[in-house]
Amino acid sequence: MRAQVNFARDHVISCLSCNKQNQDHYRFCLGCGHELPRAVAESDAGDAPLEEHTQVGGKAIAGLEPAAPAAVAPSLEAPAAAPPAAPVALPPGMCPECETINPPTNRFCASCGFRLDLVKAAAPAPAPAPAPAPAATLGSGAILVALDAEGQEVGRYELPRGASFVGRATGGLFGADPFLSPEHAAFNAVEGRVTVRDNSSLNGVFRRIVADQSVALASGQQFRIGQELLRFDVIEPPPEGGVSVQGASADGLLGRIGLVVGRERREPSIGVTSRGINLGRERGDATFANDGYVSGLHCHVGYANGAVHLTDLGSSNGTFVQLLGDHELSNGEVLLMGQQLFRFNN
Repeated sequence: MRAQVNFARDHVISCLSCNKQNQDHYRFCLGCGHELPRAVAESDAGDAPLEEHTQVGGKAIAGLEPAAPAAVAPSLEAPAAAPPAAPVALPPGMCPECETINPPTNRFCASCGFRLDLVKAAAPAPAPAPAPAPAATLGSGAILVALDAEGQEVGRYELPRGASFVGRATGGLFGADPFLSPEHAAFNAVEGRVTVRDNSSLNGVFRRIVADQSVALASGQQFRIGQELLRFDVIEPPPEGGVSVQGASADGLLGRIGLVVGRERREPSIGVTSRGINLGRERGDATFANDGYVSGLHCHVGYANGAVHLTDLGSSNGTFVQLLGDHELSNGEVLLMGQQLFRFNN
């Protein structure tokens, strides 16, 4: 009988208000928004390893707000005897308390917890009518729809015709996301067809696979369930006459699934046999007991037709697989780039 592997994280913080367990890098509780009892160091500037998550259709999945909501700041309400103050016009996403630039979908400041959705954004100055765009920059009609924590639309970006890049350097919906590389993903919109590929970004581009859909996994390819970033690696047999690496026997194993913790670190791992393995929060060969965004039985990694396949088992929050090479997008497909979800409409 195979021993079950528990990938439970050792470092979690229990909220003093609602008792929900949160990972130790969060400053505010994901359940109720109260500040957690232990402070967390700020992340390094520039590209950061992807660790944040979001929701689709009211369900949490990887990738949106870097911190959960905090309590509403009382300074937004004027005293009863005084007339209400006019809202301050600020650039989108700028916190009036600490001047941190937040992603446009954040309701609360990721740094200090100030309520952002009640702050009036600065109205853009009237601009002269634009000159006709050259053919190379005309819109393709293909849209990336940014989704908020409830899966509702919060912004749109129309892809130009031909080849283009999307990333932090694009600005707009992408400019405030520290998990995006400057030119994160490459799109190509030609004759009604749109392809996307990862442009050697730090955190990769992932697409959501639908329930019961199977996709082949290549050695070194990553996938996401809930808040967990996992990687599949093929176990290569030792060369004839060579020296084997000490450790568990590789007999009968096709590969291993490892939990990615930081750059180039994978711990712990579980072997994948020809009969396959199940992953979930409560049931399976590998469990993630502390991750509330993983379904009880979330996905299956198995062997068929000479390859190892990943299959979503109807999870609530979805399974996301890393893109390798060019991928042709279909209408309604959901991408995870940085800490933001985008639905592709064409």
